[in-house]
Parts: sequence; structure tokens; C-alpha cells
Amino acid sequence: MLAGTVSAASGAPAFADVVVQSIGVGFKARGFGQAHHEGVIRTGTWTPIVVDLQLENAASFDGSLRVCQFDPDGDVAYDEVPVHLLASSGGGAGRYVLYVLPSGIDTDRQVRLDLLDENREAVTALYNGVPYRTVRTEDIPHIITDEILILDISVGSGAHAGALSDPELKGLFNRDVFTARLAAGDLPEHWIGLEAVDYIIWDEADPADFKSPAQLKALTDWVWHGGTLLIAASRTAGALTTTAMINEMLPVDIGPPQIAGDLGFLPQRLMSIPMPDAPPSEKEKVRPPPLLEPATIVACKTRAEGSVFSYYEDTDQPVLGELLTRRTWGSGEVIFLGVTLHDLFTKVPGIRQTEVFPLENARVQPGSAVEFFQRVFFLRQELHNVDPASEGVYPQVQAPINFAANSALFLILSLMLIIAYVGTATFGSWHLLKQRGWHRHSWTAFSAVALASSFLSVLIVQSVRGFGQTVEQLSIIDVNAGEIRARGSALFGLKTGTHTELDLWLPADPLMDRQPGTTSCMLRPAPVATSVDGLESRTTYADPERYNLAPSNAMIEGVSFRATLKKLEGRWTGQIAGSVEGRLQRLPQASRPGAESLFTADSAVTNKLPVDLVKAYLFYAEDDHVLPKTGAFIDQRGRRSLYAIPLGTIAAGTSMNVGTFPHLHDVRRGLQNNEPNPLHKYLLVEEHKRWNRSVRSMIGSLTAEVPAGQFDMRLEPFQATLLLASTMEEVEPRTNQWGQPSVLSRQHVRHLELRQALRSDTAILIGFANDPGPIRVASRSAGSQRDFRVIEPREGGSWTMYRVRIPVQR
Repeated sequence: MLAGTVSAASGAPAFADVVVQSIGVGFKARGFGQAHHEGVIRTGTWTPIVVDLQLENAASFDGSLRVCQFDPDGDVAYDEVPVHLLASSGGGAGRYVLYVLPSGIDTDRQVRLDLLDENREAVTALYNGVPYRTVRTEDIPHIITDEILILDISVGSGAHAGALSDPELKGLFNRDVFTARLAAGDLPEHWIGLEAVDYIIWDEADPADFKSPAQLKALTDWVWHGGTLLIAASRTAGALTTTAMINEMLPVDIGPPQIAGDLGFLPQRLMSIPMPDAPPSEKEKVRPPPLLEPATIVACKTRAEGSVFSYYEDTDQPVLGELLTRRTWGSGEVIFLGVTLHDLFTKVPGIRQTEVFPLENARVQPGSAVEFFQRVFFLRQELHNVDPASEGVYPQVQAPINFAANSALFLILSLMLIIAYVGTATFGSWHLLKQRGWHRHSWTAFSAVALASSFLSVLIVQSVRGFGQTVEQLSIIDVNAGEIRARGSALFGLKTGTHTELDLWLPADPLMDRQPGTTSCMLRPAPVATSVDGLESRTTYADPERYNLAPSNAMIEGVSFRATLKKLEGRWTGQIAGSVEGRLQRLPQASRPGAESLFTADSAVTNKLPVDLVKAYLFYAEDDHVLPKTGAFIDQRGRRSLYAIPLGTIAAGTSMNVGTFPHLHDVRRGLQNNEPNPLHKYLLVEEHKRWNRSVRSMIGSLTAEVPAGQFDMRLEPFQATLLLASTMEEVEPRTNQWGQPSVLSRQHVRHLELRQALRSDTAILIGFANDPGPIRVASRSAGSQRDFRVIEPREGGSWTMYRVRIPVQR
């Protein structure tokens, strides 16, 4: 954690006998080839600030602690928590967690803390026995953007996650890896404190590791919103089944602990541990080598419900069962290993005990913890000669909330008003004065025309801007087939007609909820796109306004609108109106040659939503990232086995057969009817090329004619960008203007990636609706106690992308 220093304040503020003992910003982490960073943060995501206070020479202190940060618009956003210190309780010590949204500007990375008394007056704190006022962090946190952050919350040290950030592995993966450690009992009590993290490792998992149920709920909510959690347990596995929040998301039913002499073929498949030598005739009878010493495992049985993938199943050794399994949980994923990582990495013969793995042809070394994590977390290896300057897609994602139509209308009306004013003020008024002989009143006439034009311009501007609150909105909804419980994210562009202050809130149920409460939803200022070095630009004000972020309630209190646009971002959990159902069965491989579909003739999807799904695609991966029988790792599925099948429009209340595609013709790709594999024209890499063209060409992709006999799949640039963001990790980087591969940046769109959800037992239907969907932002006047009022997006100013996960029978 970052050490804190305190800067002296001018004047003579009130004094409090409170000592600031420590300030922790972000996560202690280690990156490739670098020393440990005391604070690692990711711009645009919630960053936890952990502050330890100590009361001295006083019986009590009541007040609050506030942390401030500039927002992208130049105003000051702050989070504030109450402080209650009692000398008779806990020795007068207290730990407080606040949240900020760090920007990429160097001077703004320092955290500023203010201690306030009951009257909300700033008071001084003690540091090294000296009274000071504003506490600032001494060191500047390290910013990460595209990097992968893996957090180890294990009590022991056997997870070996630190091997992933070994200096020798620099350049091995397509995104640098940072590894951090944090005890489970020190986790934040709200999932947003983990938002910057991509993967969490919990070895020797025991719910007793947490100090409060809120920390456990934060972990499960983090998974629900898109995180990947690896749980490894054997002796403590029974405690997981008796903890409802953990048990309901496990992919298996856990049996009693047992002693095993080997781990079957799991080490061979996921860590390339060699098998004992044997004559060719005896190969099938060879058993895995025994462990260096027996290990405790738990026999697991895959659950029927949910999408579950088993890496290992040995029918000859039923005691092992499915030792390593994974399942989707909400937008995230849970991986369960029925043996501890400590036992796996120390008791399997042939595993490398060192954490240094020299590069050989840029490949992960076999028989290592690194290889295990690469296969379990699907870490892509780096391609050679790749342009290091990544290209961000976030600006295009924001495009639908920029009020672009209003800007164009403003320009047109401004030009018309200038022409009308010049014509009226000169030729019109002069002609009238000349006819009536009133030349001596010319200046009076000119003044009258100018006054009328000014009044007219105000009316025109106000009519375009609106007289109330106007919202443009983009929503992304993730839901399982046949279900109405969903999760989503949204971007809002909010404009007001006048200068005003508002309280804003993101309700889980806009129709029923009227007052905020503790929620898994969240609302915050939308981040701005930054450059590859982590820097960003923003506007500033000489006298910025302050407003309060209330992360646990999905609120923003007292935010100022200066009759201009503010962009907001939210995460949501709730219910949608209707569902999408699917019945998909994969076509047997023997029937595949020459087939026009991946699925049997009776496979279909049904749209039971109240809106049409337009420009729909069906995504399906024939191969998993790690093949269960061989353990082979597949890095570029988009070129060989991941398909993006265009479906066009699925009208509300209708079904579409996906077993045959008579409405798709080979002319679409310029292929001949005798193409050996007609399905090749639907590979994801082919669609990526078209989406890239749509993003780069603001007009061409929208005006191109649709080939005869085909449906309209022309995409708006933001739609193509969302599809790219959902699948950017599945094909190699695209080529820049010099013919050199360049990567796409995940900055601010990490949560949209569907890579881990695309599996051989799951297809994903993606379609767009010109409708705001179930997510709404609500408002009221700042400081009011009245109920919030939902702001309906303006007509034609909202889009929703639905992403539906449909099970596939094999």
C-alpha cells in the first residue's frame, strides 16, 4: 500500500487527535521485469482506498472521511464515509474503505483525503506527532490499461501465481500480466472494489478466510459481473458446500475428501507432464506416474444445471471424477479444482520447481505453473512483429450518446440564422427605411433587428437543446436463454436545458423502485479514452463544482449540469421484459461435409422479447480453448472453428430456423457453389474484416447496396465496434497501414469480452434493438427527498445490444 504524507494547511483549522496510520491505493502488484508496485490502478474503474485511523488522547471522534478526484468534465467527485472512533472500542482504531475513479493525468493520481468533523468542517490530523490537514499519497500509483491483473487471495503461498509476472516472461503473452496478493479477509465489501481485477485465485479455499459476509458477497457479485474465479480446495471443500453463496455457483457437487496416489491424466493434459516410457503395445495400459507423496482430493460430480465444462474424466478411476471443471455464472466464470494448487505444483513428478522459465521460441515452458494458468485462464501468446501501439475502440462505443444529431442541427441552424440575420439587418431593413424615408432611424432599426435575432436564436437553441432533461442511451444486456434475470451495462448521455444540480440513480427495477438502497448496480461518470501511455485529456474549470459519489447505492448526488452534456456509465442487475429461447443441436461431424449449417434441421431460436432483434448474429465455437481429451491449447479459434453466422432480423414473437440458411447465398462472399466447405464463409475472421471496414468507414458501410436475395446486415460503426469488442481476443491483430499487425485496446470495454463464454456447449445470439431496454437512469433535484423520476430516452436516441447464451446439445 502507498505510504501517506500529510501537507500542512494554511490558517488554523479545528484540531482532532486522529492519526492517519496508512493509506492503501489499489493493489500491491508485480509486473513483467519490474519491481513490486505499492499501488496499481486501472483508469476508469473503481479504485479502493483503504485508510487506517487511530484515536489518541481523546475519548471519541465523530465525523467523516472524504476522498476527492477530478472527473472527466473538470468537476470534483468525492466519496465520503462516516468515521466513529471510540477509545473504549477497538483501541480507538478503525479501517475505512473509499472509492475513487482515477484519471490518467499524472498530477491527478495522488489521492487527497480530508477529515471532517460533525459540522462538516475540515479538521487536522496527526502524522508523526505533527498536526496536518490534507493527506496526500507520497508515491504515484502505477497505471494499467490493457494489462491483465490477477489477484491471489489464498491464505497459503502455494498458488504460484507470481510466476506469471516473472521478468523472463516479458513479451510471452499478448497482454502483460500483473499479479497481486491480498488476504481474503482484506477484500472490499462491495464488488466494485475488485472491478480492476481480471482473475482471482483462491487456493485452499475456506469461507472462514473472510471477515464478513459482505466480502464474500462482493466476491460472488464480482463474478456475476464478469470476473473469473479459480477455486482450489480439498480438505476445506466441505465448508464451500455449506456456504450458500459459494455452493450455488459451483460447477460440481463435492464429495468427501479422499487420499489419491496420482491425479490421473490432468497434469499430462494441462501441464504437459510426460508419461512413463512403455512399448507401443502397452501404451494404452500405462497409468500416470504416482505423486511424490499422496494428496488429498475431493471426488466431484458435474451438476446438470448450467453450462459446465469438464477438463478431465477418467472412467477407470471413478474416485477422481471431474477433477477440474468450469461453468458460467452470470457474465463471469467459476473454475473448481478438487485438489489444492499447492499439492498440484509440489507433488506431481516432473513439474518445474523454479519460478524462472527462460523463453524458447516464445512458448510457455511445459510442466510449469505458468502453463497451467495459461490453459486455465486462456492467456493468448504474443504474435511476433506486432505494432505495440494499440487502437482503442471505446470512442466509437460512446458515439450513440454524443448527441451527434443535435450538433449537426446546431451547425445548420447557426448558418441559417447568420444568413437570415445578415440579410434582414442589411438589405431588408435598408430597403424598408429607404421606401419610407426613415434613413435617420437606421441605427434604431439595426438594433431592433439584432434584438429580435438574439431572442430568436435563444429560442432556436433552446428548442434544439430541450427544456428539460434529455437522455441518449446505449445498453448491453447479457442473459441466458429462457431466463428473465439479466445483467447489463449502459452508457448515458444526459443534457439539461438550464444550469441545474441533480441527484442521479440507477435503479434495478425502474418501474417499482423509488428510493435508493444497497444494490449490486452502480453508476459513475463515464471514463474518457486515453492514449497507450495511460494519459488522457479533460476540460477544467477555474471554480469546479463538487458532487458526491455513493457507490454502494448506485447514486451520484448534487452533480452540476451547466446546460451541457455529461456522460455516465452504469452496471445493472435486474429483470428483462420477455426472453429469448433456443433449441440448438450440433450436426454430427459425419454429416458436416458440404453442409450449410452447423446445427440439425430442427434447431431454432425464438424471440419472446417485445422488440425486434435486428442485424443478429449467432456465434458458435466448435472447439474449446483447451480440448478435454488431449489438452491441446487453441489460440486462434476465429480462423478455424469459431463462426459468426448472420441471421438478419428476428421479429418479436417469431422463431427462426438456424438448421438451414436458404436466405444466405454464396455470392455474399464471392464463393462458388462447389466450395469444399461452405461454412468457411462464416468464420469469425471474415466478419472481423467487415466490421473493421464498418468502423473505419463512417459512410461507406451504411450506403452500400444489399446484394439481391439477402437481408440487410449493414452495421452502424458503433454496432460493428461492439461486435469487435465482444470477440477481439479470438483472432490475430489486424494489419495497420504499413502492413504490420496491430492490436485492439480493451480499455474501458474489458467487461464486454465474451471469450470465455464461447464454448462448444454454448452458442451466443447477438442482436440489436432500437429501444432503451430495461435499464434507466432516474433523477431528482439535488438535496430533495422526493421520489426519483425515471428519465425516458429521447425518441430515436437509444439502442440495446442483447447477448443471449444458448446451450448446444452435442
